[in-house]
Amino acid sequence: MGAVFNALLYITAFLVGAGLLAACSEPMISVQILDFLRTPNGNMVMAGLALVFLLCPLAVLLRWWHVFRRARDISYTTENGKISVSLIAIEEALTRAIEGESEVKKATVRVFEDRVKRSIVIEAIVTLWEVANVTERNRFCQRLLRRRFAELMPEQTVVQVNLTIHRLNQRRLDNRPAHKTTAPITAAAGAQAANAEVADELVAAADPTPARGPVHSPSGYVATSDEDLYVGPTYPVVRDDDDDSGSSPIPRSTQAAPLKVGTGMRKR
Repeated sequence: MGAVFNALLYITAFLVGAGLLAACSEPMISVQILDFLRTPNGNMVMAGLALVFLLCPLAVLLRWWHVFRRARDISYTTENGKISVSLIAIEEALTRAIEGESEVKKATVRVFEDRVKRSIVIEAIVTLWEVANVTERNRFCQRLLRRRFAELMPEQTVVQVNLTIHRLNQRRLDNRPAHKTTAPITAAAGAQAANAEVADELVAAADPTPARGPVHSPSGYVATSDEDLYVGPTYPVVRDDDDDSGSSPIPRSTQAAPLKVGTGMRKR
């Protein structure tokens, strides 16, 4: 609003200055202007110019006085000297305190000192989520601001809190389905595989007996059982006809088994 008053004052002053300059440069123009101002329309023009030149500077002066009345820092004297505290830092702390509440969406806090009343004025503009009892929430915010300011500056006892509710917003329920990811499942499968490998290594370390496999001999014969450990050449025993007829004096149980010749050294 102050900018509008300033622009109106500047335009009016420019027009009046241009008319006076024209009247000074041409005497006939000044006579015509004076004749016009004596008419009823001229009286209305003079009343409008007087109103503009009176109200616009007054409005600007009141605004300056309002700004000068509100100090942006607090100064007080102690036994050690003078202390000056910037109220901008106090505003930031109060804003963080009130925005930390679950029912407050956004807040703007301004703090200044009234130099005439010598009191601290806290003005807060708050946007709340939609609640059941707005009045009780407003009182809670006022108490919160007052208590937080008392914690920051206990020397100031006269505090006025002006709270304005700017808007009530409704909470939106997030009904979007949760997206499932396969990353945890893949990680779990990888962990199980790693645990299985570690278990196999532990079992192999605990059992020092190596696994038995087929034994290959130089002659090409492969042992297929634990009893058949001899891998040398075998020679069949030729029997006589008497053995087949049962006339052999040597019992069958004492007959010699097939002779097996080893490849080792002969014992002397």
